[in-house]
Amino acid sequence: MPVFLLWPTHAGRDSPRRSGRERALTTVALVVFLASIVSGAAAFLSDIDVAFRYAGASVFTLVDRSEIEAVRAVTPPGEAILLAFGRNGHWSSYVWQRALYPDRAAIVLAEPLRADALALARRLYGFRYAVAIGDPPPDPGFRESRDLGPIPGLPGRVRFGTLAP
Repeated sequence: MPVFLLWPTHAGRDSPRRSGRERALTTVALVVFLASIVSGAAAFLSDIDVAFRYAGASVFTLVDRSEIEAVRAVTPPGEAILLAFGRNGHWSSYVWQRALYPDRAAIVLAEPLRADALALARRLYGFRYAVAIGDPPPDPGFRESRDLGPIPGLPGRVRFGTLAP
């Protein structure tokens, strides 16, 4: 709100009183300002309540949860897991990173998977398991794998398995 609306145009004792129009304009400006503060605060409190009440588990669909639990059941805590994604797998890779953190490190590589990048990442992080997400899911060198299900809301599948030595 412009500050000049609240102060008289002439300072000092000899300044003339504000006209009725000026007082009305100041009153309307003050009412609008206070109404915006009240409505903004009410909306903020409502939004923050919803955000904190439903945060966390709401990003994982039931399909996500069952797929994530299948991976957790096989991999020990502290295990590094390769997370390879192709077409339609980018967003899901973020969901998977969040789901695996902090118990398991997710090493993320995007398609096209180059043999030299895979070999370097495997040397650095020592992962034995991989989750592949995409339409179709990329093959990071699975020795054996199984289909965990669809990517929620997108065409594509999620595969999980052990990597060839």
